[in-house]
Amino acid sequence: MRKRLAVALFFVACALSAQTEKSATPLSTQSVTPKTPHSTRAVVVGISDYQNPQIPDLRFADKDAEAFVHFLRSPAGGSLGGNQLKVLLNESATSGQFAAALDWLLEKSEPGDQAILYFSGHADVERRTISQPGYLLCWDAPPQIYMSGGAFNLRDLEEVVNTLTIQNKARTVVIADACHAGKLSGTNIGGAQITGASLARQYANEIKILSCQPNEYSIEGAQWGGGRGAFSYHLTDGLYGLADRDNDNTVTLFEIGRYLEDHVTPEVAPQPQLPLVVGDKTARVATVAPAVLDELRKFKKGELPLFLPMEQKNLEEALLGAVDAPAQALYSEFQAAIREKHFFDPAESSADACYARLSALPELVPVQGFLRRNYAAALQDDAQQAVIALMSMNLQEITRSNIEKARRYRDAPRRLARAAELLGPGHYMYATLKARELLFEGLIQFFDTYSSGDPATGVPVLEKYRQSLRFQSEAPLAHYYMSLCFALKTNQPDSAYIHAKEAARLAETWVLPYAHLAYSLARYYQQYEDAKELLNLATQIDPDDAAVWTSWGALYYYQDKYPEAIEAYRRVIRLDSTNALAWTNLGVALVETRQYEAAETTLQEAIRINPRQFSSRYILGSLYAKTGRPREAEAAFLQASQINPKHVPTRDSLATLFLSQNRRNEAEAQYLEIVRLNPGHQRAWYALASLYAADGRLEQALGFFERWLEKGTPAFDSIQADKQLDPLRQTAGYKTLMLKYFPENFKG
Repeated sequence: MRKRLAVALFFVACALSAQTEKSATPLSTQSVTPKTPHSTRAVVVGISDYQNPQIPDLRFADKDAEAFVHFLRSPAGGSLGGNQLKVLLNESATSGQFAAALDWLLEKSEPGDQAILYFSGHADVERRTISQPGYLLCWDAPPQIYMSGGAFNLRDLEEVVNTLTIQNKARTVVIADACHAGKLSGTNIGGAQITGASLARQYANEIKILSCQPNEYSIEGAQWGGGRGAFSYHLTDGLYGLADRDNDNTVTLFEIGRYLEDHVTPEVAPQPQLPLVVGDKTARVATVAPAVLDELRKFKKGELPLFLPMEQKNLEEALLGAVDAPAQALYSEFQAAIREKHFFDPAESSADACYARLSALPELVPVQGFLRRNYAAALQDDAQQAVIALMSMNLQEITRSNIEKARRYRDAPRRLARAAELLGPGHYMYATLKARELLFEGLIQFFDTYSSGDPATGVPVLEKYRQSLRFQSEAPLAHYYMSLCFALKTNQPDSAYIHAKEAARLAETWVLPYAHLAYSLARYYQQYEDAKELLNLATQIDPDDAAVWTSWGALYYYQDKYPEAIEAYRRVIRLDSTNALAWTNLGVALVETRQYEAAETTLQEAIRINPRQFSSRYILGSLYAKTGRPREAEAAFLQASQINPKHVPTRDSLATLFLSQNRRNEAEAQYLEIVRLNPGHQRAWYALASLYAADGRLEQALGFFERWLEKGTPAFDSIQADKQLDPLRQTAGYKTLMLKYFPENFKG
């Protein structure tokens, strides 16, 4: 359990982010318009790594303290210099150094000054007595018998604060993040909870903002700011001005309390955590900077909702101590199944089966919400990784790499559905999970049918995306994928444009919708002006985005503006010299301008960066074939085909190369594989007909010849003039086919 308290000014969260410096400045509660303190000094303590291994380490305490120091050094925090700060992190935060820092604060603080004490670490109490309020555990604290040293008694802290406030007449702020779950000396008597309650009532007539009720745990995890407490993360947002309900550019205690209740409690559910505020509800606790608030709102608008596991190491220790050995073994089996991603199979030992048995244990009732929450988070974790992976997809290699990505997450809809079921329709993440479940069903259908070439296969995909939008009407991802589907499957660029614009409207700093649609418009539709408009918009948003400049390069390339394409691809490389595809694209453009030596060097660099990228080897093979180096061309094509056996152009190039060397059997093998991979490849059917006819295998040649005719009727005169078909001309089968396909022209 984590609590924060404040004296004289207000009680504020420990982990104020670096962004706080731009927006919200804490104010005194003594008056609506407080006087600026003469001078501010602060002691900041953060301990994550305790000396004694029996005291459980914390994850974010030192990081929170560093973030608070950054805040103090910012204009919003008073722009404190080095002579105004004592910072004690981890091993430097000994009890002796802590006491010396407090003495420094007492010695230096004068009337009208402001004194800040920040502590983030463990707190505990060993005896349940009225006279023992508890201890703040410094880095060198013992695992028990705190009065033996290494721990700071809260009575002594009270004396320091009272001296600062009454005798020194300094405005005093105490910020404490000191009650965490974990196996401390006082665990069995609720030591951390008792200390937290003591902190909450330690000082009368002050404003306090507490992270949770005394009998609750304060939840922290990676989903809040990359590693924050849910309470402190939303407190910071609220102080920016998101809590300013009446838009008067001030945040009152009432407003911040309501904001915390509205955001913290639902986001940590089903584990209970209800923030608590005490004091004058009309007191102003922050002043809003409108420009910074606008930027925050813009950022939030495009932010993806997250649902990740809550921090559990210390809580696990506490809950496992309450169950017998078989239950502990079951919990370990449950955790192992989650790590191995065995959510539903095998049936008897899957994570789902273990969770059902754990849920039935009455001794785990106090932490059922924690178990349910973290299991639901594990179920959707891979789906979140898939979202990240697919958002970075490369349209130039979509046919292979991204199909594999989608198949890797084929089980995602089932996992998301189970997570939604666990949390229930009332949970704040329910709509998000259902929306993603449908989104992934659509994505899997999209990739499963991507190479079919049939626009009708895009209809059910779009319907899945529309169903997803019914759960989340303003989801930029769904609109983005709809744009791709319209552009790449259903041949509706106008609809693709509408949804790309909508995705960008909902996520104003996201350039991929514009960049990828511009690429599609240039490559598949020759709508160069529309593509240019989109790329101009994307460049205004982010002039240094590699995807944007990749699409600029494609736009120039497909207009045969090769020098401009070369410069665009070189710009991508300047932004990211490890981008193998950018090197490949540059190599292609150099080939077009007949800069063969530079192109070869560039393509070899692409291969060095990513030996598994088949396209660079394929282009290199084409370069060798073009410049009369057949042996090297063959080697490059074979390597490309090994990496991507389903790439038809590579096999086609190999077949052409083999035919040029009269290696007919090897050419035949390549063409047979081509028509297996792509039955619509008309030229391969014709090549097989010619090969078989020349070898006297006339019946099979006629079959290939008919497949060629089925794929698209060629010109009659060209067939009649083709000498390669001479062996077929005297057969009855040839005459039958010609009469079938050219009844008006063929006279027998």
